[in-house]
Amino acid sequence: MSLLAACGGADTVRIATIGAYDPLAGYIAQARGSGQEMTVVDLLTLHEVRAERRITTARAAELFQVDQASARATLNALVERGLLEARGERKGRNYHMSAATYRQLGEPAQYVRTKGFDEIQQREMVRTFVERHGSITRRQASELCQVTPLQAGRILRKLRDEGELAMMGERRTARDVLPAS
Repeated sequence: MSLLAACGGADTVRIATIGAYDPLAGYIAQARGSGQEMTVVDLLTLHEVRAERRITTARAAELFQVDQASARATLNALVERGLLEARGERKGRNYHMSAATYRQLGEPAQYVRTKGFDEIQQREMVRTFVERHGSITRRQASELCQVTPLQAGRILRKLRDEGELAMMGERRTARDVLPAS
C-alpha cells in the first residue's frame, strides 16, 4: 500500500507505508479520500508530532528547511484545519495533535496523556524552581512553563489552593514560596 500526497499542486510523492505507523497512514488515506489534500509538509508534521508528541516552530523550520515565519504559518494552517492545537505564546509556543486527530487515529487517551503530562510537568517545574530559588513570580512561572501569564497565574493558584505554595506580597511584589512547615 502507498499513499499519494499532492505537493505544490504539480508533483506527486509516493510514500511506502510498509512498517509505517498504520493508524496514521489510514488517517492520511481517509483524509485524502475525502478530498483533503495532504502536502509533504503536512505528512512530515504529523509524523513528527506523532513520534514526539509535540513540535516547536524552530523544530518545524529545521524539519521543513524553511525560515521560522514560514514554519509558523504552516503550523497555524494545520491548527486552522483542526489537525493540531497550539499551546503557549511566542517563542515558547508548541503544537500537538488535536483531540479530533487522536480520536480519528483511534487513540483518544493519547490526547489526554499529552495534555495531562503538560500540567503535571508544569506543576513539577514550578515546585522545583521554588525549591532551588526560594520563590517564583507569575512572570517567571510563565517563562518557565512557556504559557501566558494568565495560565501561569492559574498554575500558581492551584498550587496555593492545594497548600503546596504560599503567596508573599501583593500585586507587583507578589511571589510564591514554599509554605512554612
